[in-house]
Amino acid sequence: MYTRLYMTCGQKAVRYTLRGEYDFENYYGEIEVRNSHLLTLTSDFEKSLEKCKAYIAKNNLSDIEFTVRELDLNTAKNKESIDWSIFKVGKYLGKTLDEVITEHPAYIEFLSKSEKVASQLRPTLKLALEHPAYIAYLEDKKRKAEAYKAEFERRGLEFKANQDARQLAYELKKAEFAEKAAKSEFVGQPKDRMIELLTVISSVSFSHEIYGMSYIVTYTDCNDNLFVYKGTNPPNGEKGQSSLYKFTVKSHDLYKGNKQTAIQRMERLEYTVIQKISKREKEAA
Repeated sequence: MYTRLYMTCGQKAVRYTLRGEYDFENYYGEIEVRNSHLLTLTSDFEKSLEKCKAYIAKNNLSDIEFTVRELDLNTAKNKESIDWSIFKVGKYLGKTLDEVITEHPAYIEFLSKSEKVASQLRPTLKLALEHPAYIAYLEDKKRKAEAYKAEFERRGLEFKANQDARQLAYELKKAEFAEKAAKSEFVGQPKDRMIELLTVISSVSFSHEIYGMSYIVTYTDCNDNLFVYKGTNPPNGEKGQSSLYKFTVKSHDLYKGNKQTAIQRMERLEYTVIQKISKREKEAA
């Protein structure tokens, strides 16, 4: 379980302690460094070090990296001399409160709700909860939650207060897409060769045992009509990117009750081609 072991001062700076540390992937897919107490030692450095070595040998932990950290008990006893605005342990070890609150205020919020917080994090967490930037973060989060709630109610959706902003934004995007998809109409007729300005809204790839890597790419035009390409060679295009495409209408299909125009033989037109088409259209006019 542990990937690192270290000897350090106890929270009260009376004795040394042996602690184990490991990496943990949280809900957001981010790696946090967590630690736990393994052994209370003595106030004597040499004796404590020997106890650490004996504990490691007895428990077959010799393959795990062992280090010593913050071992000045005399300094640690003077609480006023410790700068708790700097993280002593965890994923942000060595970083200041200002840096962490600016980069990742949700981490402070996570710690505040955690049942188990490392003893050397508690003084830092206490300062963080009183930090003006963190208080501003919570107020801003509350305002956004109220705005999301109002929008959910307007759309007749169930609002869950325990969802974070990313989840709420995703639910709103799904609802918005569903509204637009319901208005989609068929475009062209099968076998028609067409040129349209389309925007990529989703792209899914999967491996097919016969055809190899296959793709399903969904597009929308300026009228919110849906176009779907299914094949092995889609033209380049990032999600949210709009481009001019030349394609053949394959069929008109229904998916979850929504009208979709299936397309094939797609070709993404370059800027020079667009210019030529525009010029030709002007001459024809």
